[in-house]
Amino acid sequence: GNASPCFGSRTVRAPTDLRPLSGTP
Repeated sequence: GNASPCFGSRTVRAPTDLRPLSGTP
């Protein structure tokens, strides 16, 4: 997917953009 505001610290792709990443809450 696209980088979400929640994951703004890094660019992620689906399905990982649906799961919380370490860094920004």
